[in-house]
Amino acid sequence: YACFRTRQWRRKVQYWRRIFLDYYRTLDDTMKAYKVLVKNRGLINQLIIAHALSCVDRFYPDVFAVNGFETLYRQYQGELNKECRIAYRTVLDYILKGDYANADIAPSDINDNPLNPRDKAQIQHDLQNSLNKLMNNTKSIANWLDGKIEREDNRSQIKEITDNIDKIRIARNKHSIMDLLDADTQSNLRNFGKKINEILSGIILKGLRCIETFMGAGSFSEAEQGMENLSRVQRELAAYCTSQDVTDKSRELRDRVNK
Repeated sequence: YACFRTRQWRRKVQYWRRIFLDYYRTLDDTMKAYKVLVKNRGLINQLIIAHALSCVDRFYPDVFAVNGFETLYRQYQGELNKECRIAYRTVLDYILKGDYANADIAPSDINDNPLNPRDKAQIQHDLQNSLNKLMNNTKSIANWLDGKIEREDNRSQIKEITDNIDKIRIARNKHSIMDLLDADTQSNLRNFGKKINEILSGIILKGLRCIETFMGAGSFSEAEQGMENLSRVQRELAAYCTSQDVTDKSRELRDRVNK
């Protein structure tokens, strides 16, 4: 009877040995497939299983002592952590460059990865600082044009303003970026278009009134040059600065200059 029980026990041991070995191979293949397909959520789920089954290794040391469930878990967890660090550094680099289009894509590489709270906080901090600095710089450049916009060639400043507005619009339209920002920064982004439009419209109107003063004083050459400068500025800002007051005043002065 004792021999029978021993043989029965050995058969059970061998049965479960085959079951766990087959499952190990299946798990390894599945994790490889998820890694190739960059399906991190699926890989994380398999890692949970591998970690839970690591206790099996010590019951079958002849099979799992070297390459067991624990080894499988450590291998893929290490690779996942490495990918997460690469994605994290990539996000910070895009933010530093003001490349918010790609900064929006990169967090999707992190979403299913074990990004620690400190790294996430760093991304949020850098993103908010970058966007707030960009908005403030853009308004500063626009305000610098006050009193100069009709007198000087400001193409480089106008180009910088329009480029910055484009970046801000991109960030504002990216949900994954907006979700990382605090309420104040979100509000500033949403209202930035209106704010910069008011600033630019006010500066252009002041320039037009200055041209009107030239005309009243009989300084028609200065008035013509001013209108030429402002007409170019308005063309370059057509998609960024919309004001009926500016349009009406420009038309009025242009008609007077052309008479």
